[in-house]
Amino acid sequence: EEIQVGMKAVVRYNNVEYPAEVYQTSREAPQGTLSYARLRVNNMPATLKLNGQKASFTVELSRKEDVYKIYRNLVNTSGGRKTVQVLKDDIKTVREVVTGFESSSEVEIISGLEPGELVIVP
Repeated sequence: EEIQVGMKAVVRYNNVEYPAEVYQTSREAPQGTLSYARLRVNNMPATLKLNGQKASFTVELSRKEDVYKIYRNLVNTSGGRKTVQVLKDDIKTVREVVTGFESSSEVEIISGLEPGELVIVP
């Protein structure tokens, strides 16, 4: 998905997070840049001056509610199949799962697991 005006964001500067919103985007980003956007920091403290300073930010491209998610390192991918190890009745079993959205640390489980099941750390 592309970054669009109005999307919510979080700006991190000096280990402090500030809520923000995208107010301008450009398809003509500088060479080597994946995306280009201008953010407006909400309730910005008067002491915060970011002109010419480096800060990191995260833009929320989409949001899903009431999803099952687990850490990515719990999902094994092999031969096009995604599996997890589950403990059921004191027996370790391998279960195939269907995944959805993936972040750098978590993955959405669409099917293959039920709430409350114990996933084993490999």
